[in-house]
Amino acid sequence: MHKATIVVRYLLALILLVMGLNKFVGFLPMPEMPEAAGAFMGALAESGYMLQLIGLTEVASGILLIFPATAALGALILAPLSLNILLFHLVLAPAGIPGYIVFLGNVFLIYVYRERYMPIIGKGAPAGTQAGSSASGEHSGTGRSEHSGRGESTKSPQDPQGSGTAT
Repeated sequence: MHKATIVVRYLLALILLVMGLNKFVGFLPMPEMPEAAGAFMGALAESGYMLQLIGLTEVASGILLIFPATAALGALILAPLSLNILLFHLVLAPAGIPGYIVFLGNVFLIYVYRERYMPIIGKGAPAGTQAGSSASGEHSGTGRSEHSGRGESTKSPQDPQGSGTAT
């Protein structure tokens, strides 16, 4: 699945960067749209900021998806936008294959990176904390994570081998 993840990340990044930059530079012509879709896009443009905000979000997500260390964040930031893209194409403008690709690719990446999101929803150690540490900063000495109870090693800068004893 590693190769598929890379392909999806780069494909989404390309689509997002092109479509996001197009909202600022306008190098792609606007395709013909059904009346309701045109009215929706017109209202976004008339707001004076919404299309630029969407474009900025697309560019930022695209850049984040390029790099493995930030891809999970890029997929998370893209989630509400990709849902709106899907709904736009389902309800207002059924033609538009890239819109479906963005949504399905984003769902795939969120699934791939799901373990990275667990601390956000309270299903793991909060980011920046050491599993197996008490609130006072003392190490439990068991070498097991207090969060899972499965005996995972708790490696830290002070204990790179995960032996369960702090130096």
